[in-house]
Amino acid sequence: MTSEGFRVGWLPALPYVLVGHVIRLAVALVVTHPFASVIERMLGGWPDGDRMLFEPGALMLAEVLRVHSVPMSGFLEQGALAALGMLPFGIVVNALVIASLVVGNPRDVRAVASLAIDQMVPVAVLTLAALLVAGGALAASVVVREGMRAALPFDTRTNDLLSLFVPVIGVMVAAVAVLLADLARVASVQSKLNTAHALVHAFESLRRRPWQLVGAFGSRASAGVFLVAGGLVLPVSVGMTTDARAVAVMVVQQIAVLGLACARASWFARATALQAQLPQQPPIDLQIPMR
Repeated sequence: MTSEGFRVGWLPALPYVLVGHVIRLAVALVVTHPFASVIERMLGGWPDGDRMLFEPGALMLAEVLRVHSVPMSGFLEQGALAALGMLPFGIVVNALVIASLVVGNPRDVRAVASLAIDQMVPVAVLTLAALLVAGGALAASVVVREGMRAALPFDTRTNDLLSLFVPVIGVMVAAVAVLLADLARVASVQSKLNTAHALVHAFESLRRRPWQLVGAFGSRASAGVFLVAGGLVLPVSVGMTTDARAVAVMVVQQIAVLGLACARASWFARATALQAQLPQQPPIDLQIPMR
């Protein structure tokens, strides 16, 4: 395998993906510790312990939430703040992953970090913009759906179609926003562009190779949805009635989360390769002439 072929693969980014996964796992354990403490104090004396939470019907889970609703609400607020605090960390990890796919020697941590730091501002701006647009599109789709259903006298079939069609539009807008932001982030690191020029490059790349880029993004996104769905359905289908099953479910869920991160790195690698094959265009002057 040539060095160029190795460079456009996602394997050079694997160490940074693993480090990011370990740090996120550590933060998740710290955030969930208060929840585990409350459950342990309530169910520690029962023979089955916290496995009762996963019994069919979820009666014990509902009882725990009812009895400890006040502290649980506080823990949820703390968890939301911790998730928000992890956003800068995610931006840094994405910058490092993309930089590791661009530099000549991915094992040179100093070169990877230097490139990521140099382009951290456009990567951060594009990430925040993608989150705002995607979140706004999803929220707007929910508001529009409920507003139209409440204002217009639709029959049952029309309501069902509206409930399906409007969220699909919101998801599509969010996906396009994430796709363009990812292409712009790759372009900003790959070609050392500022935010505006990176966006222009992203639109141009999507115009020149729409099917390849959309196919690459869609395949990785579909794999991610499959992994997330599998991780959520597994505890329900398998059950956590024994310690061995509980450990197996947690291990499989962590593998699914890590697979999701690897699929993300694979998409960045594919976007890097496709954009590198496009002819380089001269930078566009986006300055407004002053009179």
